Amino acid sequence: LIDSGVWARLSPAAKSLYPVLLKFSDQNFKSVWPSTSLLLNLTGFKSKKSIIQAKRELAREGLIQFKPGSGRMNSLYY
Repeated sequence: LIDSGVWARLSPAAKSLYPVLLKFSDQNFKSVWPSTSLLLNLTGFKSKKSIIQAKRELAREGLIQFKPGSGRMNSLYY
């Protein structure tokens, strides 16, 4: 991650979200589903838009995959 240069290309928002998502994962990288409000609280972001942009960036770089939630269900992150 660091040696490949990916970390240097990430925005500060993506760098904040990635370790928070990893906090919920295990060594088998099973899907996790923290709520948006919990992610806002743990990252310190002020808006849901920041979460959305950071997770899209992480997905674009191949660091995560996600399935958007439906309103009643949280997004799933892999």
